[in-house]
Amino acid sequence: VLILPGLRDDQIVPHCSCTNACWASFLPPDAPITRLEHDQLLDRLFVFYSPWCLRVIPEFFLRDMFAYTHAHLGGQTSPPPTTTHYSPFLHLCILAVATAFSDDPEVSNINFRRRFVDAAKVLMEQECAHPSISAVQGLSMLGSYYSGLGEQTLGFVYFGAFCRTPKAVPHVVIVSSPTGMSARLSQARE
Repeated sequence: VLILPGLRDDQIVPHCSCTNACWASFLPPDAPITRLEHDQLLDRLFVFYSPWCLRVIPEFFLRDMFAYTHAHLGGQTSPPPTTTHYSPFLHLCILAVATAFSDDPEVSNINFRRRFVDAAKVLMEQECAHPSISAVQGLSMLGSYYSGLGEQTLGFVYFGAFCRTPKAVPHVVIVSSPTGMSARLSQARE
């Protein structure tokens, strides 16, 4: 659940102190934003950006973000679960794009936004070594970030990686169609 202005207390997830660190565990320490700012940025990205190209499905991202960041609520002490539609890499890539929608000039400043990209790039090799859909989505968001800045060459580099990575994702089948290539998920067959 995104915490947005006007949200009632009964709409907030119980047993979670989300106003603290769980939602911000992977954010760069030199790019401080509040929980309210974070959630408003995600909401604006989901409303104004995601429908344009549907790179990230908001419901799946938020569901998996909750599962990943709240694994400790069930007493789990092992590493967070692997989720299909959330990873810290994708979270950072989304925020790099979403910060452009901020009303705060400091947050929408390119130097502030670049901190999220730099933090994402630290995780990129690990994410792409065993890619999932979140890696594909994150690479696409990085391509959009750079293209939005007018750095077309870097945008094309990340879009190229975005186009190639699905071939390495388990359970993704590339299907040829008369209109071009399309990807769909398939169940594992042994």
